[in-house]
Parts: sequence; C-alpha cells; structure tokens
Amino acid sequence: MAQRRALTWGKKIWGRKRHLLVDTQGHVLAVKVTGAHRSDQEGARALLSPLADSFPRMALV
Repeated sequence: MAQRRALTWGKKIWGRKRHLLVDTQGHVLAVKVTGAHRSDQEGARALLSPLADSFPRMALV
C-alpha cells in the first residue's frame, strides 16, 4: 500500500496524536501518545486518569 501525502509539510509520523499536560508556565508535566483513530476525549482520559493522585488540586480541565 502506497503512503498518502501528508497534509502538513514536515510531518514525519503518521497516525499519532500527542496529548500534553503542561502547567501555567508551559512546563511539560505528562505526555501520552495515542493512535489517530482515538478521539481527543479518549486521549485526555488516558492521560489524566493515572495522574489524579499526583495532582490533587487539579479540578477543572
């Protein structure tokens, strides 16, 4: 199967979504990579669920 052309120039990895949790200053706290077939809501749940105990003050996302 031939690869299709990427819509974004310079894109090197196909079919991946990257979910980042950052603080108010932009420091990366956590990263989760999921397949592109997953919704953003599923990715956010996968990122945040294991971190609930690590960040108890986080109430609203």
